[in-house]
Amino acid sequence: MDFIFETILYSLFSFVGAFFRWIFFLCKKPYSYYINQDSYTNGVFGMIITVLLIMGVYHSVKEKTTPPQIQHISTIDTSLSKK
Repeated sequence: MDFIFETILYSLFSFVGAFFRWIFFLCKKPYSYYINQDSYTNGVFGMIITVLLIMGVYHSVKEKTTPPQIQHISTIDTSLSKK
């Protein structure tokens, strides 16, 4: 069962990895060259890039949706001194 899961996972991520390797090397060789290379390398590279992208998107969305912190009542200045 693990073999089937790994095969499917690496084959899915191999296209992503090949694409980013193709972009990284400035498209000097055709995309098919990177697809036909080692699928394990493409799969690992694709997984790393995908995880980094998901973490980056999650982090940026989390910062925008974090509610502002409420100030504790004991730290509010309640002095009404007038000069």
